[in-house]
Amino acid sequence: MPGFQLTSSGTCTNNTCAQTGCMACSSSGQCSACLIGYQFISSNKTCQVVGYGCNDPNCQFCSAPQSCGQCKPGYQLGSYPSSGSSNPVRICRPLTCPFNVTNCQSCSFSYDSNFNFQKVLCSACNSGYVLTNGYCVANLVTPTCSVSNCNSCSYNNFCKSCNAGFSLTSYGTCVPTQCNIANCESCSLNYICQQCNLGYTLALSPLQLTGGSAYGFANWALTQQCVPNSVPCNISNCAYCLSSNQCASCAAGFDFSASNSNVCTPTCNVTNCF
Repeated sequence: MPGFQLTSSGTCTNNTCAQTGCMACSSSGQCSACLIGYQFISSNKTCQVVGYGCNDPNCQFCSAPQSCGQCKPGYQLGSYPSSGSSNPVRICRPLTCPFNVTNCQSCSFSYDSNFNFQKVLCSACNSGYVLTNGYCVANLVTPTCSVSNCNSCSYNNFCKSCNAGFSLTSYGTCVPTQCNIANCESCSLNYICQQCNLGYTLALSPLQLTGGSAYGFANWALTQQCVPNSVPCNISNCAYCLSSNQCASCAAGFDFSASNSNVCTPTCNVTNCF
């Protein structure tokens, strides 16, 4: 564990080179390995902090200098301890498909706008199989496809992928994708912005749903919105601001104070608690 090193007799002793970011030391008392989020510098045997989460090629955008906020489709966030910080380093790892999805190459999160939650569905099938509502079925024949606004079908007149601007229903039909997100150019799913207008970037934030949920559940969802590329945000532990110095979302490990909605405080103040 951090702060200790393994001896030749198989016991743990205090780290003799207790420097920031160092995980293990050599017998000469110099650092030999670094924690996640640090890069080992062989020339002087030190650990240099790096933007590990933000440099992850599978990260879509970051919530803090060291942590990814949301991964690309097919990946999910994994938390790892970081020395000298109250927040863990968050990087992206492959998203595991559900046990009941067979013949699937990769999976991704899909937002259910009716029930306001995310579920894991297959996003690409193996050769010889076609994607149908998150599952892979054998491609035995070329189906007839006369469904309006449908790009291709998995069964006769049962759509598997819709044209741009339309979303697939569980009945194999295509309906217009609901976007209604300010400064969003296009949505991939209902209330899921895929690309922002010029001068704006994607950020995770609560969104008020017009008319509420169809089934009487929550009338808001945590989804991607478009925020200006350059907004002053000089608030400690704030992930990003929607307007000048007005925090929209706190960094990982922090939440808005009960007494001040523009102040981010730690979510866990228990001593030595990870």
